[in-house]
Amino acid sequence: SPEELVALRTWVEALPGPGVLVLGQPVLVERTGVKGRFFDRSLADFDQYTELVRILHAARHDVLVVTGDVHFGRVAGCTLSSGSSLIEIIASPFELVDAAVGGTWRRPPGLFPSFAVPGVPRSTVWFDPLHDLTANHFATIEFNAHGSRTKMAVKAWPIPPAAQAPAPTLVYQHELG
Repeated sequence: SPEELVALRTWVEALPGPGVLVLGQPVLVERTGVKGRFFDRSLADFDQYTELVRILHAARHDVLVVTGDVHFGRVAGCTLSSGSSLIEIIASPFELVDAAVGGTWRRPPGLFPSFAVPGVPRSTVWFDPLHDLTANHFATIEFNAHGSRTKMAVKAWPIPPAAQAPAPTLVYQHELG
C-alpha cells in the first residue's frame, strides 16, 4: 500500500547502520511479462516495484534482503547508487510440496533494476555460482559486531533424509556497513 511504501522509505532513510528487509519474493528479478498472466508473477510485475527500487537505491547503509518463494537457494547483490550494498539471500523451499515446481536454479538478472526506472541508475548484479541449491533446505544468517561494522555469515542447511542431522555449509560472508 502507499502507506507501507512511505513507512519503508522512512525506515531506510533512518537506518543508523545495515538493515534487514524480509520480503515474500526476490527483489533481484526480471518482469515475467505475458507469462505472468498464466503463472506466478514476480515482484517486478507490480506497480509498486519501481518505488521499491527507488527506495533501495537511496539507502545510505547496506540492505540485506531475505526472501524465498522461488524454490531454490541463491546469494546475489549489487552496489547501489549510494555506494551501499544490496545483498539478497534466498532460501526456498523448506519442503517442496510438488516436485513439478522445483529443481531449477536461476541466476539473477545482470542489472538491478532489470529494466529502466526513470531517475535510477542500473547496477551490475553479482551472484555466488557455488550456492545453487535446488533441493529442500533452509538458511541461517549469523551477525557479529566488528567495530562500527557488522560481519554476516550465511549458512545453507540441506534437509537430509530422515534420521540424519542437518549439516550446514557456509555459503557467503560479508562485512556490512
